[in-house]
Amino acid sequence: MTGSHTGGGGQNFYTGLKKDEDDAILPCILKGMDLAMCIKVILSEMSPEKQRLLDAFATGQRPAPPKLVTEEIEKINDRLAKLPNTPNEKLR
Repeated sequence: MTGSHTGGGGQNFYTGLKKDEDDAILPCILKGMDLAMCIKVILSEMSPEKQRLLDAFATGQRPAPPKLVTEEIEKINDRLAKLPNTPNEKLR
């Protein structure tokens, strides 16, 4: 099926033999910033829109682009500004 992702490409984290429930994201450094954390910030602020998008994808629909209100955009920008933007040796 063209254009449809059918699985794979994920990762799981474990403590001992128990799978961690947290949605840990592997760092993806792009020009000194962790792109994965930027995406996590954006998605956390648009939770209702995220659910709408996921529901549409789950039923095979093509959703309309997300609608963000000014307050959400301001929150996202504030949180992104607090993320580190230079590399460090600890990767934390």
